[in-house]
Amino acid sequence: MKRTGSVLGLAGVVALAFIGAATSAQTPPAASGKATVLTLSSTGLTIKGKLGSYCLPLGERASVCADAVFDPKPTRGRLPVRARGRVAITTGAAANLVTFQLIRADTKAPEPEFTSKSLRARPLGSSGRRWVVRLPADLKRADLVNVFVRYPNGDASFGARVDRDSVCGASG
Repeated sequence: MKRTGSVLGLAGVVALAFIGAATSAQTPPAASGKATVLTLSSTGLTIKGKLGSYCLPLGERASVCADAVFDPKPTRGRLPVRARGRVAITTGAAANLVTFQLIRADTKAPEPEFTSKSLRARPLGSSGRRWVVRLPADLKRADLVNVFVRYPNGDASFGARVDRDSVCGASG
């Protein structure tokens, strides 16, 4: 079952690459590779988010989307986080909206558990690429984060692992 999802995800990416090659030379910002990049920073450490599902425009009236299979360990490193701390988010392309949601996946349940409401990040400056979010007082044993980014011409989600235990006195 897991293998089938991976094959389907790969097929979507291959289809996206084929369709992307057939589009005009004027690629909108969200369709460029920049929209598939995101970094998260906290307590002086930075990690890259792993691209999940995304949708990019294909002309004026159509979009092409690719879904990713849920990955309980999306990144090799872990972002240290603490209650009421801040996380800085940098997108590869200018974004209109960035939301952040904590997840607990390290359970015996078949599905991950969202442990926070969707937190809206606020922009830093006017570039649309730098954002910050304040974490809740209770992280509820979260071990992952999902970041959703809406671009002028599409959207993408990113995942990363978080570590609540390695912060040791860092300020947020």
